[in-house]
Amino acid sequence: LCGRDYETGKRVDPDRSGFDLLKQRKKVQAYPSRRGRPGRGVTIGIPAALHLFDDLEFWQCFFDLLSIKTVTSRGFRGALKEGRHLAGAEFCAPLTALHGHIAYLLDKCDYVFVPFYFEERNQDTPARRQYCYYTQFAPSLVSASTGDEGVRVLTPLIGYLYNGFHTKYQLYAMLKRIGHRVSFREVSHAYDSALACRDRFHRCLKDRCRSEMEHARDVQVVLLGRPYIVLNPSMNKGVIDIFASIGIPVYFQDMIDPGPPSDPSVQELLDDLPWKYESEIVRAADAVAGMEGVYPVLVTSFRCSPDAFGTQ
Repeated sequence: LCGRDYETGKRVDPDRSGFDLLKQRKKVQAYPSRRGRPGRGVTIGIPAALHLFDDLEFWQCFFDLLSIKTVTSRGFRGALKEGRHLAGAEFCAPLTALHGHIAYLLDKCDYVFVPFYFEERNQDTPARRQYCYYTQFAPSLVSASTGDEGVRVLTPLIGYLYNGFHTKYQLYAMLKRIGHRVSFREVSHAYDSALACRDRFHRCLKDRCRSEMEHARDVQVVLLGRPYIVLNPSMNKGVIDIFASIGIPVYFQDMIDPGPPSDPSVQELLDDLPWKYESEIVRAADAVAGMEGVYPVLVTSFRCSPDAFGTQ
């Protein structure tokens, strides 16, 4: 069942698809680091959970450009179990796990970075693209649960309808509050550079996916869902490995270019959807439905209201 011959002593890679989704993303996400230089004072922890999971490399790049040392909770597998003892209520699995990631990082850094993400501007539609309500109040929740009145939890307002200047000022004020000497100009440059790095990453991912799809000869799968569930090995229950083990290449929804909706009714639905991730899921599902031999697979978690609504 494991695929290993009796006379084989070494580990056999079960991936028969020829395309390892997580390894390819990790390879593409690499950026020139300046971490060999001495950091300036504090160490900031970035939880690899909830809304920060997809932006982990972005914030690492931002703080790195300001010579601020960072640590992450990537690879921490006990977050969900630990979070159940800390949450104090029954939340969805990603929010519960966030509590575990915060506790893990507090022992390894001076401050933990948990910014507010409320919603985003969208140039294609007047619809407001909001994060789910659990995500919106998560920084306040975990800040109150740390036991030190949230002093070590940094919660600037990042995702909202304000322009980029407001976001940069929030970051500048945050760093100033914790005693980090940096100019607003440095913060602005680091933020813009991190954005450019993220844009290059997404372009490269789409190019890689397009190239792989052109050479594929059989069934392919595009996973739909929230990145902190689909791309997190401790949350996705091995779905990626299951497909790979039977030779099916797997991609994530941000690796395809959805283009315009195939039907006006889809656009009407997108205009009415208030949620960021749900609108991305619907657009990707619509695009994949028109691809021959490519199938969409939704990966979600229990108690996720927006996903439950979107599946209808």
